[in-house]
Amino acid sequence: MLKKISASKLFIVLVVVPTFLGILYNLVIATPRYVSEAKVVIKSLGMEEMPGGLGSLLSAVGVLQPSTSGAYLVIDHIYSRDVMFQLEKKFRIKEYYSHKDWDLLMRFDPFNLDPSYENFYEYYKSKVVESFLDTNSGVLHIRVRAKDPDYAQTLANELIKISEDFVNKINERASMTALRYYKEQLENSKRKVKEFSEKVKKFLTKKKVIAPEQEIGVILSMVATLHSKLIEKQIELSTIMSVAPKNPRVPELKREIDQIRKEIDKLLNKLTGKENSLATHSVELELLKSELLMLQKEVEMNLAAFLQAQNQAYLQHLFIETVEKPIKPDAPTEPKAGRNIFVIFAISFAVWGVVSLLIAGVKEHMEE
Repeated sequence: MLKKISASKLFIVLVVVPTFLGILYNLVIATPRYVSEAKVVIKSLGMEEMPGGLGSLLSAVGVLQPSTSGAYLVIDHIYSRDVMFQLEKKFRIKEYYSHKDWDLLMRFDPFNLDPSYENFYEYYKSKVVESFLDTNSGVLHIRVRAKDPDYAQTLANELIKISEDFVNKINERASMTALRYYKEQLENSKRKVKEFSEKVKKFLTKKKVIAPEQEIGVILSMVATLHSKLIEKQIELSTIMSVAPKNPRVPELKREIDQIRKEIDKLLNKLTGKENSLATHSVELELLKSELLMLQKEVEMNLAAFLQAQNQAYLQHLFIETVEKPIKPDAPTEPKAGRNIFVIFAISFAVWGVVSLLIAGVKEHMEE
C-alpha cells in the first residue's frame, strides 16, 4: 500500500490541495470583515505600579497614572455575558452573526446544531470582540469585527459607553461602601451636639444665669467689701463702748452692724445655697460644658474618619480616557489572505516533509 504512494501524489494531497483550499477560501469564499478599533486608557491615583515614594508624591499632587488592574477589570467586563446580553438586547448580535451572508467558517452555528446563548458566548469572545492591554503604553485596545463597517463602528462605540458606565459603577461602589457608614456616624454625632446645645440653652434660660463664674466673683467681692465695712463698724462700736457706753451712737451702730450681717448672709446663701445657688449652677454648667466638649471631639473624630475614607475612596477611583475613538473602516482588513495562505502552505509543507520521511523509513524497513 505504501509503495503505491508516490512522492508527487503525497505532495499534491498534503501541500497543493490544502494550499488551494486556503486560496479558495481566503480569496473567494471568506466574508470580508471590517474591524473598528478603539483605544482607551484606564487611570487611577492608586499607583499600584509605581515605587512607594514616587507613587505617594504623584498621588499627593493629583497625577493620574495608567492602572493595570483597572484595565484588566474592564477587559473582563467586555468579555462578560452581561455585556454580550446588553449588545444582544440593543443590536440583536446573535441574529446578525447568524446571517447567511457570513461564510460557513465565520457564521455562528451554520448548521443550527447548538443555537444556545452559551455557545454564542464562546463565539462572541473568539470572533466578535477582541480586547487586550498594551502593557508598555498602558493603552487598552477594543476591537469589533463585522461584515458591515457601520455595524462594527456602532458596536465599538457601544463598548466604550458600556466600559465608562462600568468604571462609574466601580467608583460609586468604592465611594458608598465605607463613606455611607462614616457619613452616618458624622451626621449622628452632629445631631447629638445640636440636641445637647439646646439642652444647655434651656438650662441657662431656666436658671436665669449666663456666666455663674463671673457672678460668683462679683458676690465674693461684695462680701469682702461688706466684711471690711462690718469690721470698721465693730471697731467703732467697741471704741465708743469703752469710752461712753451710753452714747446715743451705740444703738445706731448696732443696727448698722446687724444690717450688714444680714446682707452678708443673704449673699452667702445665694452663693452656697442647696438648690438655686450659683455654686450649684456653676457645677452643673461645668458638667454640661464637659459633656458638650466630648461630643464636639466626637464630631471632629468622625469628620476625620469620613475625610480619610473619602480620600481612600478617591484613590481607588478609576478614570477612563478615550485615546482613539472607533472609526468607520473604509476597507475590510480580514481575512488576511496573504498571511493565511502562507501559514497554510508552511504547515502543509512541514506535514508533507514529516510524512514523507516516515513513509521513506517504513519503505526502507520493509525492503530489508
